[in-house]
Amino acid sequence: MAIDPPPERSIGDALRSSELLEILPELVTYTERQIRYLRGRRPTADEVHDALQDAVTAALAGRVWREKLGLRQHLCGVLWSVISHHGRSAKRKRTAALEDAPDPAAPSVHPEEVIHAGRRLQAVWEDVSDDPELRALYAVWEDGDETCEEQARALGWDLRRVMVARRRLQRRAKRGGPV
Repeated sequence: MAIDPPPERSIGDALRSSELLEILPELVTYTERQIRYLRGRRPTADEVHDALQDAVTAALAGRVWREKLGLRQHLCGVLWSVISHHGRSAKRKRTAALEDAPDPAAPSVHPEEVIHAGRRLQAVWEDVSDDPELRALYAVWEDGDETCEEQARALGWDLRRVMVARRRLQRRAKRGGPV
């Protein structure tokens, strides 16, 4: 005698069942934990409520439910998707808002100060002409490599060598002469 498989139930039926009420506290805890993980802060009650509502709506709208997972696991998957989508969406909005903002005005500087700074940099460049190591460091700095790690990578040096050369370059720039 063959046993008939249990009738498949729809996600709508599952969401209307008492099972949802039983797992709801777990879903709230899961939602809070995932929002905290993704956003790095404790979520508000409204954020948790909205995520749960969006997950139920997404589940009813046709998110495929493989009943072998169980309702709790299925809704946790939907929640993860909803929460991470909200995070990506908010990040895109922040990025778009920054791109749409006008460029900040340049700081007001006196032309004499700019000319003096340019002359000082030229003097440092000329001053390091006798030291190939400092000249190489100065050149990668001018190319935009500002951190020790970037400079070490650009020069093929170890980090300690870059740090020692930077100190020598700084001392020479302060004194205005060889170290």
